[in-house]
Amino acid sequence: MTTTTPTVLRILDPEAETRAKERTPNPRVPTLDGKVVGILENAVGRSLDLSRLPELIRQRYEVRDIRVIRKPVTSLVAPKEQLERLIKECDVVITATAQ
Repeated sequence: MTTTTPTVLRILDPEAETRAKERTPNPRVPTLDGKVVGILENAVGRSLDLSRLPELIRQRYEVRDIRVIRKPVTSLVAPKEQLERLIKECDVVITATAQ
């Protein structure tokens, strides 16, 4: 008599766990004049091209400075060091993604 060992089938879920929390957006600043503006670029891929944004901002506003930081990986959250730098150095941060 032959005995059969049951086959174990392991199913993996390829979806990332969502860690987002509902938050109220910060109030908009009335103007960018005199501000340090941070731009967080979403690396490459299908993200929006923000390369002309500093030029467009400078044409419209008298900003104190613009700091552009590019995420190393499009699909992940920006590293903590990058976010802390933006918080420390900028009055306003602009970021965008397109999917």
